[in-house]
Amino acid sequence: MYYVKKRLEVAMAHQLTLPYESKCTRLHGHNAIITVYCCSEKLNESGMVVDFKKIKNIVEDMLDSGIVPVCNLTKVF
Repeated sequence: MYYVKKRLEVAMAHQLTLPYESKCTRLHGHNAIITVYCCSEKLNESGMVVDFKKIKNIVEDMLDSGIVPVCNLTKVF
């Protein structure tokens, strides 16, 4: 079995709608570290488990679409 790990540092912004006064109701940001783990029984035609650019693109697409990354999120590609 082959394994790779890709670590991405991202900045995200959001605001919350709350029924009480809070700093969180204003647009504010957070920094996050997203770690993606991939494994494969065999290497692809390029000799890799997966191209790191593909991992980055998938994470960027998820963030752009509003999907909030959660622990243990599984995506097969």
